[in-house]
Formats: sequence, C-alpha cells, structure tokens
Amino acid sequence: MLTLILFGAQMCCEVVFRLTILRPLFSIGIIHAAFFALARAAAIVAIISFFPPKVAKVLYSIAISAISIIYSAQLVYYKFFRTFFIVYSVERSGQVAEFIVDILLKIATNIPIIFFLLLPSILFFVYLYKRRPNDIFQHISGWKKALAGLGCSVLLFVLSILSMAFNRSYNSPWQNFFHHNELLLGSHQFGVLTAIEIDVRHFLSPPVLPDDTLVRMEAEFDVTSPSGSGTSSTLPTDPARDPVEQLAQDPYIWPIDFEKRMDGYTFVDDRLLQPATKEDQARYLDQVFSKTRPTYTNDHTGRGKGFNLIFISAESFSPYCIDPVITPTLYKMYEEGIQFTNYYNPMWSVSTLDGEYAGLCGMIPKQGVWSLVQSADNDMSYAPGNFFKRLGYNTYAWHNHTWTYYERDVSHPNLGYTYQGIGNGLELEPLWPKSDNEMIEQTVSEFIDKEPFHVYYLTVSGHMPYSQHGNAMSERHWDIYSGDISNEARAYLACNYEVELAMTTLLGRLKEADILDRTLIVLNPDHYPYALRHSTYEEIAGHPLDETFDVHKSVLLFYHEGIEPEKVDKYCCSMDILPTIYNYMGVPYESRLLSGRDIFSDEEGLVCLLGKSWITDYGTYDALSNVFTLHEGVTLDVPEDPYVSHVNRLVMLRFQTAELVLDCDYYSDLLTDDTWKILVKPYRDYMRSLFHDSTPAYSS
Repeated sequence: MLTLILFGAQMCCEVVFRLTILRPLFSIGIIHAAFFALARAAAIVAIISFFPPKVAKVLYSIAISAISIIYSAQLVYYKFFRTFFIVYSVERSGQVAEFIVDILLKIATNIPIIFFLLLPSILFFVYLYKRRPNDIFQHISGWKKALAGLGCSVLLFVLSILSMAFNRSYNSPWQNFFHHNELLLGSHQFGVLTAIEIDVRHFLSPPVLPDDTLVRMEAEFDVTSPSGSGTSSTLPTDPARDPVEQLAQDPYIWPIDFEKRMDGYTFVDDRLLQPATKEDQARYLDQVFSKTRPTYTNDHTGRGKGFNLIFISAESFSPYCIDPVITPTLYKMYEEGIQFTNYYNPMWSVSTLDGEYAGLCGMIPKQGVWSLVQSADNDMSYAPGNFFKRLGYNTYAWHNHTWTYYERDVSHPNLGYTYQGIGNGLELEPLWPKSDNEMIEQTVSEFIDKEPFHVYYLTVSGHMPYSQHGNAMSERHWDIYSGDISNEARAYLACNYEVELAMTTLLGRLKEADILDRTLIVLNPDHYPYALRHSTYEEIAGHPLDETFDVHKSVLLFYHEGIEPEKVDKYCCSMDILPTIYNYMGVPYESRLLSGRDIFSDEEGLVCLLGKSWITDYGTYDALSNVFTLHEGVTLDVPEDPYVSHVNRLVMLRFQTAELVLDCDYYSDLLTDDTWKILVKPYRDYMRSLFHDSTPAYSS
C-alpha cells in the first residue's frame, strides 16, 4: 500500500508538472516516468523497512514531502528563470536570494499549481499519518521484507531501462539517460525526479566518453540551396573539401598534428563503461576535430582587420526594443550595420552566465554546471580577451553589478580581461538596476586612447523586475513610452532605453576620438526576456510567439562607421558570434574547435537550442516531440529522415565536444608558446605598422 501511495504521489506531481510545463502530457515519456516512479517507490519503502516502525513512519513522511517540495521548487524556478535548477547551483544558491522578493511574488502567482503539487503530501498527513494506526508501518518492518522490496525495486528499475532499450537513436531516452545531462529533455523523456537523479549522478561521478559511432562519417549529403533562403548549403561529411569548389579559399585551421597527438593511443572497447581520464577525453576530441570540416576565408574576411573591438552582452535585450523614433542610435546600428535576419539567442541552464559563455567563447555551455566558473581553472587562450591580448590589444571588461556575482571575479580575469565591477573599482549611483549609460560614461576614458583595444561590457539595466517602481531604470524612463501598452511591457521597454543612451554615449565618444570607423561594435542579448509573462512578450512583439523557437529569435548588432550594410538570411545563433568576429577581423583562428561557425561562411546555418532542438536553413526540429517542420516555401532535396538524423548527429557532436573541451582543459597543450608566436606574428606585425610599434609586447 505504501508503495502505491508513493507511486501515486510521484505520478500526481508528474502529471501536474507536464500539464503546466512539459506538454504534451500523453507521450512515451509519461510511460518511462511511471516505470521509474514505481521502481523508486519500491526502493524507498524497502529502505525504510530496515528501520523500526516509528522511524520508518518519519522517513516515509520525509520522502513523500520531499517529492512535493522538489516538484514545487522546480516549478517556481522554471517559472522565474525558464530553466531547471541544477544540483551544481545548490552550494551557490545564495545568489538567487538577491531576487527573493520577486521569487515570493512568483510563488504567490502560482499558488493553485503549487497546491496540486503539495496535495499528495497534504492527503497523506491528513488521512494517513494521524488517522491510521502505526501498524501500517509495523506491517512493512523486517529485513526479509526489506530485501524482498529491494529485489522488486531492482527488477522494476531493470524493466524501466529495458523499456528504453529498443530505441537508441539520437535524442532517444536511452541516449539521454546514459550519455547526457540535460534536465529539460530528460524531464520530458523519463520524468522530473529521474532527470534530477541523473543530474546528481553526473555531478558526482567521473564522466565517460561518448559513443564513437557519432564520429564515424555518414553517407554524403548533397543538398541544394533551399528556395527563398538566399544561401547555398552543402552537407558533405567528408572533412576534405575540393579546393577548386571552394574557389581556392584558405581553411581556418591551426598547425595541429592530430595524428601525432593520437599516435600510440588506443580506445578500449569498454570505454563507455569506464571513467574517462582527461587524456581519454583529449584524444577523443582529437579524433572528432581531425574529421571536422573547417570553414574557409570568404568575401568578408579581414574587412575589420586591425580594428578595435567592443563586445556587449545586453541584459534581456530583444529586437522589439529597437524603434526608429524612440531609439534612433540602436536603429541606426541595426539598419546601417549587418542585419542577421534569422539570428537566435538560445536560453541555457544558467541564464546570463551561460549567455556570456556562448557569446564570448563560441561554445555551447555544459549542462549541469556553471561553464564560465568551470573554465576559470582552464587555459582560455581561445577566448577573445586572451586571443586579442596575444595580438597586441589592450583588453578590459566592465559590469555594472556586483563584480563577484556568478564568480566573475575568477572567470573574467582568466578570459584575459582587466575586469572591474561594483565593489572592484566601478562606482555608480546606488540603484537597482544600475545605469548602463553611467557605466559607459565612466569607463570610456579608460581605453579610448589606448588603441588597439578590445572591451567587453556586461549590462544590467534591462534586468527584471519589470514594474515602474521596482526597477529604477523603468521609473527613470517611464514617460518615454506611451500608456497604451500594459505596465509590464512599458516597464520592460523603459529600462532597456538605457541601452539606447549607452550606445549614444559610446558612439559619440568614439566619433569624437575619430575612431568610430575602425571600432567594431557587437551587441548581443544574453538571453530573451524570460521574466516577462509570455502574453506580455507577444504584446511587445505584436504577434504570437512559439515558446519552443520564436521566443529565442533575437537581434545581433554588428556595426562600425562605414560598414557596408547588408542583410544575411542564414539561420545563426550566439555561438556563431566569435568565429564571425574572428573572420571579419582576419584573426588566425581554428574553426574546427568551436561549437559555432562563421556566419559569412558557406556552412549551412544551424541553431542549437537547449533540449537539443534545432533550426537550420531548411526547417525546425522539436526534440521533445521529435517533429521536423520545413520552413514555409522551402523544399528539401534529400529524404527527410536521413537529413534529420544527420543534423541530430551534428548537434549531438557539438554538445558533446563543447562539454569535453571544458572538462579536459583541451586548449592547455594544443599549441606551444613558440607556435602561438608564429601563428599570430603576421597579425601583430600588421598591428604594429598601424600603430607605429606602440602595441604591447607579446604576452604568452
């Protein structure tokens, strides 16, 4: 009976959770979730059976309460951050406390759903804990019954695994249970509690290498340009491309002898069952990257060679903040810059921090950790701060919020920046949130006469809450926007008006210094404004927004004075920013090592989303429903199933290689300092000719 009650409690919470967040309810995932819930219930009852009845009663009460609390906590966290809480964040949960008032408000607005999640616990305590005699626990006590219960639990767990074993394709429950660590997809495929258990397992246990079938090259695809896309795309899986077909373009590769690095190393057959050492991981990456097709130079290569670079991560910014009348500077940067009309900014597990990591490092953030914090002990020589420092640039970073938040005091200096925030040299008016414009006004003088420079800004004015009196920037600019929109929409637009003021100040100062025509400004939102109600975001957009894909469609400002305006229709995302910058500025980078690709290259567009859904120039794939949909007016010249399988494989590789690069500190022994010097020497010589030998000495 106790097993069935515990099973029912789990399934009640699971159904409520799926009806409110994980839709659809009726999918194979609910069956897998039921198997695991029954196995879990049997295991818990078996374990408490080893204890005396009174102790067993207390432990059982804790277990059934924990189920309701975990589901309720994940619900509130998701409603607030649009992602799931990971075990890695538990010891760092104090940072969430900064938004305790907003979290309490979110709890208040979701009380009806939370009530249904707590209902199993309420019913247990009301009708069983007090009213039923203790003999219900007396009946289960005894080591023989406990062992029998454990045996049943193991059997049920094996059946749960076998229920997934018949489908081991990409994105299948089997693949995600054994090889990946993603709460969104896992919760959909086998239940919230099971996904959390896997998250804990991956956090505590050493990683294993992925299945090498992902590395094996599949049959070649030859896909012509989708009609109406304005792009050309071929999908050969052969890493070597015909130089004649590529118009004799040069590949973006480094002098890495992958064969030598793998020489003498043998992958053992059972490596999937064994913990992988850092050497195992590095050799696996060598194998993957040696077979990865590089991107090539193109007609945008080197247009910004020798330019300064200012990269801005704009808090919760969106394309709907740009208006030709109200925000003329932002409108100018968009209209007169390069317009990426199908640009997406995926939402990852750690909101802003992961948004920074994707944009700055060109990599998919590792799920289950804080990737930038994890990278603090790694060699991040490939990040723009360190890379441009090697090229002779002065590198700075500023953030107008607490400088230690998300441990940026550790990660950002390791990225190569002289970094300042509130509490470490940057002093701004004590408001929440603080002014982006004030940050720009106070810091431009620190670098504007120190060419060449690369500057990174992380803004905060666009941060929630979105209310007139809860957000100082919303209150400051409230009257700029009319009252014919909702207060939440008005507050959101008003606080983001600070970005307009900040860019006006920045462009003005660069113009005064006569360097606006040689300073590339790249502005990228860290994520979409997930704190807005979805209906409010649709109100601002002026049209319906699909929550799987549309909400992530964003804007990338890519501008300098004199840039040739153009529209690029290729589908692209935040991981593509870094290689696009490197190509535009003519930087000698290695294109095979990044999750993203140069947007100007002839690679097919690819947007990777949390949950392993994706978008290409041909269509969208929803991993949760396993549905591929062609874009309107686009045709696919190869069979749909092999194409979807091909892209799923590619997406899986991008996720896995990004994770392993972080885990094994892959860049640490990739190039010697002497090789680095040879690699960057032509660019540094060019920079020294521009700036009359005034660039800083080479830094290893």
